[in-house]
Amino acid sequence: GRGGEEAIFLKEKGIPFEIVPGITSAISVPLYAGVPVTHRGTASSFAVVTGHGSKGQFPDINWEALAGIDTVIFLMGVSNRQKIAQNLINAGKNPETPVIFIEKGTTREQKEVESTLKEVAEGGVKVHPPAIFLVGEVVKLREKINWLEDVLGRVKV
Repeated sequence: GRGGEEAIFLKEKGIPFEIVPGITSAISVPLYAGVPVTHRGTASSFAVVTGHGSKGQFPDINWEALAGIDTVIFLMGVSNRQKIAQNLINAGKNPETPVIFIEKGTTREQKEVESTLKEVAEGGVKVHPPAIFLVGEVVKLREKINWLEDVLGRVKV
């Protein structure tokens, strides 16, 4: 992530800083939307992956290894979503695997878009950054856990 880059920059410039531990957005944003990254009987593994390289290019990823992980969370992957989905399918991930995009997570403008890997690969999913792109069966748990809509009385998107 960028936290390391920022810490190195500050250290090199002699600027004092303090690191405060917290929960990564890769875990907190999905859970805020009612999607845990792991769940007994559904997902025992997860990975957090960048959705694009440092210079904007498509990331060099071991897709076969990633396809075997229960839950995969892509950060900054909206612009490459079709390629990401197609690479996961090509590596053996079921095309019907559920996915969710969570735009502007944990803000009043939060929006969730559910779909499948196949629909994303075909270009049928319209989303806007910033968004987290999560792939995995845990997406189905949203219907049972979705506490935020109950609290806010929101209409499901």
